[in-house]
Amino acid sequence: MAEVLRVHPTLEKLNLRNNVIGNEGGVSLATALAVNSTLQVLNLENNVLDDEVACRLAAALKDNKGLKLKRLWLAENRIGTQGAVELARALRVSSSLEGLFLSGNQLIEEPAGSEFVLALDYNTTLQLLYLAGK
Repeated sequence: MAEVLRVHPTLEKLNLRNNVIGNEGGVSLATALAVNSTLQVLNLENNVLDDEVACRLAAALKDNKGLKLKRLWLAENRIGTQGAVELARALRVSSSLEGLFLSGNQLIEEPAGSEFVLALDYNTTLQLLYLAGK
């Protein structure tokens, strides 16, 4: 699936919710997202993803200037403080993301909360931010 995401010229929505893709699959998808310019919605909810994947996705959000991703679902995974901090930092520079869904992760610890508050000072596109914990 990651290879399809990397090269498909028109794919806009990809829903992989509840597939238990794990970190190996998540890292592959994040690597593909780093070069993708068409995907607008990515749902990775409930896939046993942790900080490593969140950090890789954050890097894609920061580094891929052609990325058109508007909605990113990462709810009900195993993302902790480190992954949350990196995603918050990515929000500072992301110019496409309108919704980030992180509910049901273990991420509501400092400095994550402060990083999200700071990110909202910089970000002008985000409309939805879900951070409810377990």
